[in-house]
Amino acid sequence: MFNNIGNVYHRTGRHDESLNFYRKALVIYRDIGDSRCEADALNNIGAAFQGLGYHGEALIHHQKALILAHQLAEPYQEARSLCNMGNAHRGNKEYATAAEDYQAALELSRQIGDPYQEGLAEEGLGSVLLHTGGKAAATERWQKALDLFERIGVPDHRGGAGDDQPIDGDPARLAVKR
Repeated sequence: MFNNIGNVYHRTGRHDESLNFYRKALVIYRDIGDSRCEADALNNIGAAFQGLGYHGEALIHHQKALILAHQLAEPYQEARSLCNMGNAHRGNKEYATAAEDYQAALELSRQIGDPYQEGLAEEGLGSVLLHTGGKAAATERWQKALDLFERIGVPDHRGGAGDDQPIDGDPARLAVKR
């Protein structure tokens, strides 16, 4: 329940409040020994820290989630953790490391047949390419992400940007999304 409430706060940009609920969920999951949900809560805590601009703190939580997911042999959670680590590295302008994380997430997502996470990895790689001078390649990655999201019916996926806002400051990316 606390994780779900945290998700609602996170989606509305109220990251401080989401963090409080995610932390409560983490304590409960640890108390009852639910390691799968613990990994989920760790990733959510990391996402809340990213929303607050604390990418280093976010990375710590995503790495813990990755380790736990690997121990549990949970490839879906591993792919999610890798994508989240890519987001944190990108937030710290560590583009080479972010690209490695996204590429690992992309490969794992393809292996396990998770088109949603595959789309997130493609989207992340596009953002890295934009920041490293590959505007055309970035647009190609975003198009792949869009195609995946449309194929599986993800409604209005914009990576957190508003309807009229270019994502990562690039009008070309907004054009791909429409």
